[in-house]
Amino acid sequence: MEIRKIKKSEWEKLAAFNAAEYKPDHILTNKVYYDWQFDAPWNTDKESYETLGLFDSKENLIGTFGLFSAPHHQRGTIMMGAQLCNLIVKKDLRALGYGYLLLEKAAAVHPLTIDHTINDSAWPMFEKAGWQKDNLERWICIIKADNDLYSLSVSSVKKITKTGWHFDQVSEFGKEIDEFWGRVKARYPVTIERTAEYLNWRFAKNPLVKYLMFVVKDGEKIKGLVVARSESVKNEKGPMGVKALRIIDFIADEEAEAFAFSRIAEYGREKNFDFIDYFSSGNFHNQGLEAAGFENGDRGIFARLPILFNPVSFKRTHLNFAVKTKDQGALSDWYTTKGGGDQDRA
Repeated sequence: MEIRKIKKSEWEKLAAFNAAEYKPDHILTNKVYYDWQFDAPWNTDKESYETLGLFDSKENLIGTFGLFSAPHHQRGTIMMGAQLCNLIVKKDLRALGYGYLLLEKAAAVHPLTIDHTINDSAWPMFEKAGWQKDNLERWICIIKADNDLYSLSVSSVKKITKTGWHFDQVSEFGKEIDEFWGRVKARYPVTIERTAEYLNWRFAKNPLVKYLMFVVKDGEKIKGLVVARSESVKNEKGPMGVKALRIIDFIADEEAEAFAFSRIAEYGREKNFDFIDYFSSGNFHNQGLEAAGFENGDRGIFARLPILFNPVSFKRTHLNFAVKTKDQGALSDWYTTKGGGDQDRA
């Protein structure tokens, strides 16, 4: 057995493996997507994907663990980290411990490793390997009271204005975002570096998903950024006529967060969305969310809303994340969102 990076020249072998192990038309069989996700700008070996492959003695591919490298900020230190995506082993070999071998190899690539949306059957393996896990918190803004998905009271969103401030939609993030990130990142003890390079690769240049990107400015000074995506809610019969605006990433200084949430809610109303949701770890923006009128989506009647919309499914009730680093620290120090890893991809 050998675990190594999968060479780009082995695409046909990789595609055949993915086609056999995943459902038809799974996104990992799409070469355009695969080239983008697993050959990110920080991949230092351009002959290979960053995906790890488990090969048998005859060079047959029997398991994979996708990942991409990117700079992370950890309590004032910049280090390369690995964001893990999609661990899978051939169905008839899954009881042999090969998944654990791939997990240990992936966690050794960089000193900081994070994964998202780990299912209950896989978690004991992560726990055995020394990982820590927590759920992302969900916040909701109800714009329309009644539709075929729910019947709920409209959220009391407050329109927050500031003299000289504006909320601008952009097609890409300019270099000035780096200066903003340098000022604000101390708010987030451990997280991926939100540089212009990362944000543009992750959102502006995504080959399959169209994102809505905004910046908050006080005059010409950037105070925050919001990335969102429109999602049509579907069931087994097709579209239900319900539109969700999903906040995928959010960064702001304390002065700007309530203003930014208020403005994205206003955008949602103007564009005829039914509701907005936002997932994140930690309590970094709770004060701004409450000030703008968002409601905790994990409490009361809001907890009944599904989180999977394509199609609607209640099989998953939370999104989670798990980390392993040489300096574990408190999970409450970590800031990640629905934009982390590959969980928001179609």
